[in-house]
Formats: sequence, structure tokens, C-alpha cells
Amino acid sequence: MRIGAIGLILILSGCSHLDENSKSLVGKWSWNFTTDDARCYHSGILSLRGDGKYSVSSEGGCEAVLASDSFGIHRSGWYIAENMVCLSTDSKELEFRELTENCKTRGYKINSSPDGKRTLSQQLELGGVTHHVGLSRI
Repeated sequence: MRIGAIGLILILSGCSHLDENSKSLVGKWSWNFTTDDARCYHSGILSLRGDGKYSVSSEGGCEAVLASDSFGIHRSGWYIAENMVCLSTDSKELEFRELTENCKTRGYKINSSPDGKRTLSQQLELGGVTHHVGLSRI
């Protein structure tokens, strides 16, 4: 009985290290992106888990540098720094949770609308042109 109770406590505490802001972003986010000349397309799903891990699965044909593990493998971690969702496999980054150069260039900006809805977005540099890619909760 005691072992079962300890196991239940561990399961229920899985999200305990996330603050309320982070907890509100847990879930799956999708994107579809096509350049104006239709030469480049990309779509995918970003999964932010309550245990602080993430997965990115994507497909497309372009020179975009979006990370993809293609298998839905949940990687090291994600955190919020200065209104950005940062993905990292670096344990020091995850410990200090600062806005790194990697997060500035590859992170996801947290956007809030007047009605309280939250979305994520990312800026991509393709062929010298900056593109805005929006992610929606699914």
C-alpha cells in the first residue's frame, strides 16, 4: 500500500516544477508554412509536456532550419525566458533558464491576444528574407 501511495504522489507531482505560465502552454502546437513563391513548405507539431520535455515532428521541402526528430521522441527540455519558449538539450541552459542566443534565434515567442488566447510564433530566415511562422494549439 505504501509503495502504491508513493508512486501516485510521484505521478501527480510530474508538473510541479512548472509555473502557471508554463503549465498554460503544455500541449501540442502545430504549424503550416509556405513561402510567398510556394517554393518552400513546412508543417509540423511541437509537443510541450508537463514534465518539461518536448518533441518536434515535422516534414517539408525547403531550406528551413526547424528542428525535427521525426519520431516524436521527447527530448531534454523546454523553459520560458523573457516571453520565449526555449528548447534545449543542454543541462546548464535548463538549470539557469536564461534567454540564450540559441533561444533568441530558434525559440518560440509567446503571443497573447486581447481575449486571452495564447499562440506561439517563430521567425525564420530563408534566403535573406525573414518569415513569420505562427503555431496554433491543437
